[in-house]
Amino acid sequence: MSIDEIVKLSQVGHVRFDNMEQALAIYLSAENRSKGLIYVGANTGQELPICKHYADKIYAFEPITNPSVWNQLILHEDYNTYCLNYALTDHNDVMCFHTSSNNFESSSLFEPQERITEFPDVKFTDIIFVKCRRLDHFHFVQFCDVLIMDVQGAELSV
Repeated sequence: MSIDEIVKLSQVGHVRFDNMEQALAIYLSAENRSKGLIYVGANTGQELPICKHYADKIYAFEPITNPSVWNQLILHEDYNTYCLNYALTDHNDVMCFHTSSNNFESSSLFEPQERITEFPDVKFTDIIFVKCRRLDHFHFVQFCDVLIMDVQGAELSV
């Protein structure tokens, strides 16, 4: 399915917000909650408490296993929040992942380009290998109605 087909089928389409709570509050409420929210690029889970207010189930994807990221992320796991150690792409494979010096927040499957000039304090020095899966690889997707991505330009691959 192309991104155009996905946007046509969705109620919202592609929207970019600087503040996740603002975006969720516009489209959801405590009464009109998401049945299943997929958060791609969850990093340490710093925004999961906000998501929990608006969703019954949360599936948080983060490919980085470095303890400074993963150990913080899994603290958010509970009966309705699941952390999955994968990068989401358009194929199932292992790929190179460019890590960043800002607690991995700007890390990406893509080689850094604009990020270097936009954020000169952020350095990209290491490449790690991460497990990649297609989103349709996971059976729970059919029950989800919200997709949030923070994947440094790889949205179309997801």
